Amino acid sequence: MVGLIGFSQGTRVVAGLLKAAEMRHALGEAADSELDWLDFDFGLSVCSSFPPPLVPPEIMEALAASNIPDAERTAIEEAKIKTPTLHVLGKQDEWRWAGTVLIEGSYVEAGDGNPGQTAVFEFATGHHYPVQAADTEKVKKWMMGTWERAQKAREGKTEV
Repeated sequence: MVGLIGFSQGTRVVAGLLKAAEMRHALGEAADSELDWLDFDFGLSVCSSFPPPLVPPEIMEALAASNIPDAERTAIEEAKIKTPTLHVLGKQDEWRWAGTVLIEGSYVEAGDGNPGQTAVFEFATGHHYPVQAADTEKVKKWMMGTWERAQKAREGKTEV
């Protein structure tokens, strides 16, 4: 897999799938092979919606059926999403507040240039994809850089 893209309500699906992929990884060998499709390198969320992320029930069932101790299981369920994710917010988007709640509540904050964390780009736009060439170029640059880092990590050359 490579990445996920969601717009508006679809950003809840992106968040849920990224969260499920991290939960699957936390399950390790206890994860059913039918969950192998939960493998994503990054996410792009445009004009995010409000929480909660929509986590597939299959991963919740697998976690509940695992032998993981309750405290560890709770920590896995409550952990914020670490997968590199770009959030594109419109400064004039009437739903911007809801997207901010989803980002702050569900994703690990970016830290000192760490590419493996959340990034937020705000553009002078409403509730739609950015259309200015400079804005789309900035999104493209983030996505391509993130994809390249993920490819290198898959080849064992570096960490994401």
